[in-house]
Amino acid sequence: MKRLLLTLLPILGIIYTQTAEISNVQVAQRTDGSKIVDITYDLSPDALFTDYTITVEISFNGGDTWNQTNYVQGDVGVVEAGTEKAIEWYMGNQYSNTFNDNVQVRVLAESTIYWESQMDFEMVSVPAGDYTYGSNDELLTIDYDFEMSKYPITNAQYTEFLIEAYQTGEVWISGGDVVGFYAGDEHYSGGDYDLYNLGTPSESYNYGQISWNNTTFIVTEGFGNHPVVKVTWFGAYKFAEHYGMRLPNEHEWEKTARAETGSDYPWGDNIDGSNANYSGSGDPWDNGTTPVGFYNGQAYEGFQTTDSSSPYGAYDMAGNVREWTQSWYSETSSGRVYRGGSWSGNTNNCQS
Repeated sequence: MKRLLLTLLPILGIIYTQTAEISNVQVAQRTDGSKIVDITYDLSPDALFTDYTITVEISFNGGDTWNQTNYVQGDVGVVEAGTEKAIEWYMGNQYSNTFNDNVQVRVLAESTIYWESQMDFEMVSVPAGDYTYGSNDELLTIDYDFEMSKYPITNAQYTEFLIEAYQTGEVWISGGDVVGFYAGDEHYSGGDYDLYNLGTPSESYNYGQISWNNTTFIVTEGFGNHPVVKVTWFGAYKFAEHYGMRLPNEHEWEKTARAETGSDYPWGDNIDGSNANYSGSGDPWDNGTTPVGFYNGQAYEGFQTTDSSSPYGAYDMAGNVREWTQSWYSETSSGRVYRGGSWSGNTNNCQS
C-alpha cells in the first residue's frame, strides 16, 4: 500500500458554519389542558451539511427578546434535513401562562464543521512524455502530467485515516480486521471488504504496527514513520479515496520509478545495501521495514546511505515494502499489480 496520485486540496483549520433554511413553521397549543405546544417545520437540505443542531426560542414581548427553551422533545438537537419535522414544547413546565397570540416561537438550525489539516502529503511532479517499460525497455508515452506521493504512506498517516474514517462510520472493526464498503468493479461485487489486519503488533519489524485499544487506533512506539504494512488493496484504495486521490496504475508507477533511463533501479543499474532495504541489505532495521525516505544520503548509527530517489524525486520505489497499483495483473485476472519489492525479497525483486 503506498503511492497516491492527484493533487490533494487540503482544508487547514477552517470552521464552516451554515444556518439552514427553516420554513413552514406551524405552532399550536393542545386543547386538552396539558399546555403542550406542537411545533412543526421543514428543514431544507444543504450541499455541504446533512445534520443540523435544532433549537427553539420563545419571545413573550413581540420578538424584542428571545429565550431558548429546553422543555422540548422530538426533532430537536441533531436532526437530518427534511420535511414535516415535529417538536413537542412542554410550555407548562417552564411558564405558568398559557400560549396566546403574544407568544412567538422560532426554530433555529445551525451546523458547524471543523477541519484540521487533513493530511500533509509531499508530492513529486511527473511530466507527460516518454518512459521505458518492462524488461525489454519498451519506449512508451504517457500524454498527461500527474503527481505521485514522494514517500510511501506511513503508519502514522494510515492511523490518522483510520481514526477519521471510524468516527464517520466509513470503516469499522470486525474480528481482527478493519472493514469498509467497496462499490465494486468488473471482478468484485459491491460489499464489505477487509482493509487492514490489526493483529497484535510487537517488536517484530515485519508485522503490522497499528492496533486497536478498544477506544482508538494507535501506532507502536518508534514505527510512526515506517511504511504501513498488512494493508489489502481495498485498504489502499479506501485511503486514497478518503483524501480525494487514487492509486497509480503500473505504467504511472514505472514512469515515476525510472523515467526513460532504461535503468534497472530508480538511481541506476547497480544496487547495494546503501540504496535500498532488501533481504540481507544490512540496514539498522534489518529483517523489517526502514523509515520512509531513509535512503537519502544520510548516515544513521554508522550506516551510510546513498541518495537513491527516482529521477523525479520519489523515494522507496525499490525495496522496503511492495506497493499496490490500480492495474489488473492481466485481462482475465482479479489480482492487482504490486511493484517495487520489499525488505524480505532479493535485489531482482527491487527492479523498476
